[in-house]
Amino acid sequence: MRRILLAALLCAWVAGAIAFGSMDHALRAPRDLVRPVALPFLWRSLADAAERSDPAEAYQCAQRLLAATPGWADGHAVFAFRYALLGGATVLDPDARAIAAKDRLLVALAVMEDARASCGPKEAALLADMAWLVELAVRNEPGIAPLLDPDPAILADRLLAEAESHGGGRMVREKRLYDVPRLCAALLRAGDRRSALALLDEAAARCAQSGIEELAGEWRATLLATRTLLSGEGPANPTLRDQQKADPRLEALAPFLR
Repeated sequence: MRRILLAALLCAWVAGAIAFGSMDHALRAPRDLVRPVALPFLWRSLADAAERSDPAEAYQCAQRLLAATPGWADGHAVFAFRYALLGGATVLDPDARAIAAKDRLLVALAVMEDARASCGPKEAALLADMAWLVELAVRNEPGIAPLLDPDPAILADRLLAEAESHGGGRMVREKRLYDVPRLCAALLRAGDRRSALALLDEAAARCAQSGIEELAGEWRATLLATRTLLSGEGPANPTLRDQQKADPRLEALAPFLR
């Protein structure tokens, strides 16, 4: 019965879009409707693959799951972040854990690399997200660093340089710090609070190292205040919450600032 109702709803949605809007909207509508219904199952499938510690299986799983959402750069990034950062068995010895974490990172980057072809103008943002993933993976499991070739810092820098040449512009390294709320919100929508908080920590650290007064001062403080609200640490602060929600730069995160 559920399937029949969903199919009827999709048909009605498409028919209405064709009657009152463009064909492009009609084709996007069912995909947009299905996403919130399907995504919890898709993330669960990828998590199951991660728990089985089979990189080949995980890569194939991610390709099948993401084929239904071409061009959805944030969705591809979230899948990759969740697989790379949340998978793995903590009972492994440090060396084995680092090798498994490296394998997960390489699979996640491969998935994001494949997604580039369908992301259009969002390609530069996806490349910047790939750089964030490299940096967060090393923060999450430092043992990865000596296993990667090239070095993580060089790899992240190459990804950012490529983002510059694919529409990101000369200020891509600074712009990605201001773009953190967008990726952070995507992770929170997927229920991945841990990775969202880790991203804010890493971004704050990068701001401090930027040598740019505005980034190292005001924007870093804004990111750290946002982290405090999202983490629930410390007493409730309605004044800070309202101030952050009113900041247009944090618009994507407003629903999560309670």
